[in-house]
Amino acid sequence: MTPPQSDTPQTYLSTCPACEGVLDVTPFEPYSKVTCPHCGQAVRVRRKFDHFSILKQLGEGGMSRVFGAEDATLGRHVALKILNRHYSKDSVRMASFEREAQLTAAVTHPNVVKLYSVGRDQGNFYIAMELVGGGSLEGRIVDQGRLSEADALHVGRMVAEGLRAAYREGLIHRDVKPANILFTDEGTPKIVDFGLALFHERDKDDSGEIWATPFYVAPEKVRDDTEDFRSDMYSLGATLYHALVGKPPHQANTNSIAELKIIKSKPVKLEDSGFKFSSRTCELVNRMLALKPADRHQTYDALVDAFRDAESLLGYSVIGRRSRRQKLVYAIGGAVVVTILLALLLRPRPQVEMKSVEITQGTDEAQLSSVARTLSSGTTTIADVFTKARNLLFEGKFAESRKLFDEIIAYNEGGADRVKQPTLNKTRFNAALCAIFEGRKDAAQRYFRAIKKDSDEGTMPATAESSEFFSSIAERMAKDLALELPRTEVNYDGTTEAALGFLAHGLAQWHFGKDPDVAMNWLREFQACAPTRSTEWLPSYQKLISPYSTEYELAGKLGDLSNTPFGTTENARLALVQVKAVLADIKLPGALKHKLEDRSKFAQQELNRLRRVAEEAERARISALRQRELAQLKDLNESLPSLVRGYDYSQGVELLESMNFQTPEVQNAIADRLYLWSKAREFMTTLMADVTARGYSGTLARRTGIPLQGRLTHLGYDTSVVSLERGQVSIETDTLTPDLLITVAQNILEGVTDSTDYYRRQELIVVFAKMQGLYHIVSPVASQLMEENRAFRQRWARVEQSGM
Repeated sequence: MTPPQSDTPQTYLSTCPACEGVLDVTPFEPYSKVTCPHCGQAVRVRRKFDHFSILKQLGEGGMSRVFGAEDATLGRHVALKILNRHYSKDSVRMASFEREAQLTAAVTHPNVVKLYSVGRDQGNFYIAMELVGGGSLEGRIVDQGRLSEADALHVGRMVAEGLRAAYREGLIHRDVKPANILFTDEGTPKIVDFGLALFHERDKDDSGEIWATPFYVAPEKVRDDTEDFRSDMYSLGATLYHALVGKPPHQANTNSIAELKIIKSKPVKLEDSGFKFSSRTCELVNRMLALKPADRHQTYDALVDAFRDAESLLGYSVIGRRSRRQKLVYAIGGAVVVTILLALLLRPRPQVEMKSVEITQGTDEAQLSSVARTLSSGTTTIADVFTKARNLLFEGKFAESRKLFDEIIAYNEGGADRVKQPTLNKTRFNAALCAIFEGRKDAAQRYFRAIKKDSDEGTMPATAESSEFFSSIAERMAKDLALELPRTEVNYDGTTEAALGFLAHGLAQWHFGKDPDVAMNWLREFQACAPTRSTEWLPSYQKLISPYSTEYELAGKLGDLSNTPFGTTENARLALVQVKAVLADIKLPGALKHKLEDRSKFAQQELNRLRRVAEEAERARISALRQRELAQLKDLNESLPSLVRGYDYSQGVELLESMNFQTPEVQNAIADRLYLWSKAREFMTTLMADVTARGYSGTLARRTGIPLQGRLTHLGYDTSVVSLERGQVSIETDTLTPDLLITVAQNILEGVTDSTDYYRRQELIVVFAKMQGLYHIVSPVASQLMEENRAFRQRWARVEQSGM
């Protein structure tokens, strides 16, 4: 429970960021803009609220303001709703609402805005909830005029599923409207503001007006001041009607109950809106807007199924309409295509100038093939193409590089031995590296299989220094890029071009393997190779693995990435935040990224699991608490009558006021009993003061003995004084009948001219009569008062519903 607030006003101070002068900001609401009295600078004050830092204001309503804030404890951004002080002063109501909010927090559903926490700081009650940044349904209606039928049905079904999840937790919304349906950035609709309607409904209101939004409020709320989950269905139907048509079903620009009763008694049909909708959509909306709750869907499952039916049938009707249109479009389109093809085939063919390509032999260059080709633009040797391709590889332009390597390979396929060995295998090997860098596993294997094929057919010189390397690595890499090959079975000479084997294995393991540690071990071995006279080009290859080392070291800061269950929600949350931060900087695809993504997914699953465990524990705690407090309430109900001394209800009132229950159900029961007992006591204190001031003359009926004829001049809890013809006598007050006390009160009531005091006294008479079991008085007086005074009607309805 929220602890009672001290009656001593607390002073709140702030420091001006411009002049560092101290400001007294006690009278200001959170995030107010004030002028510094020292330097005249406009500054925001009271931005720190509990453990939240207010960043900006998002919205404002009659009861509260909503801010974007950062949770300093958990490091997440939230929507912080801060209730105005007027609604945050009553500690009893705040304690009850806090429990309701905690129950709301137990609702976990993708279409319900998650409530994180509630609390109180600086004299204001607050609610921290999920920050949803995609706007509201109200905003979409304003921007678009109205939604398409498909979009409206989709939103309606999602919201219905959210309401269903909440109802399974025992909650109804009571204020479903477009402004309370928000969208995520991805477009997922979410219902918001459970509990606020419950809280606001209990607030005192003597205006004769209704609190709920008139456009969407259910008829039974206006008519009988009753509501259940079917009232939410009506409000959702009215919201859906507004989204489809562009205006609410009723033009109810009033909060007057009398006017709303007339407006809400008129049936509404979607087909009468002037727009055309599918029959199933009309049937769905019309049933949701039925005047009687019994005529609406009787379960949320039935409502969600009705939405699905409407959506599915809408889809079929759209397909049907499209197919008829498409037949005509396809027929016309086909004729046009045939005409164009005939024109192309029959037109005269233009003369084309062909350029010849001459193939000539060249000279050896750096052990590359001596084949060269002469183009019209000049002479380019295979060595030139290979060097250019490899330079592109060193620059990280892998696709361009592989394209040139493929040109060399294709040139060789144009005739036997056009590209000599080992140039051809070097080309294939480097092309395979490019394919691995690109993430093209099949292409890489194809190059290695080509090398293996030449090796198997004996077309590679057996004595060539590189022949053994290409033969061995091709044998390994041709089969799934040697991903399952143990490291102990492989060894390469790091002083020769065989050092590239470490690179090939490392890249393959990184991009297509499962363990980034295995990949990095290979790459580190390659990085450790020192260049020799025959491998002066080695550093250029080694530079290619620099990004891999950087990202591996970045991930290494996370520590152990094994999927070991977390012990606490905070540990899981922290791990999730950290891994997501690292993932944001990971650009290379492959094993490391996959492992981090798995880690992120596991941390999220663990966070969800631990939250469910906590929520289940909380529900179990609440359930056990409820059973315990219900038993205590039963004992209290049995002992209360013994606390009445004659007509003195003071001891019972004091006991009820001292009760400190946490379960909303029990809190409400205590509040109802406290209402009756305190009003009965108020009846007696008012009557005693009236008798002392005015007296009462007439027949004084007693529980036993004959009535007295005289004047009642004093009324006390213990004794009363009656003036008779023979003088004054004192009698015990509890010997007077309760009917007499009510008669005296009604006699005095006739002289009351102030309407507020008149209704107050009538309410006291009704409560006292009920407490004394005088139901023949209760019924007529209460019925009349309920017609005339809405505030009493709400209070009395709660008493009647509680069964007291």
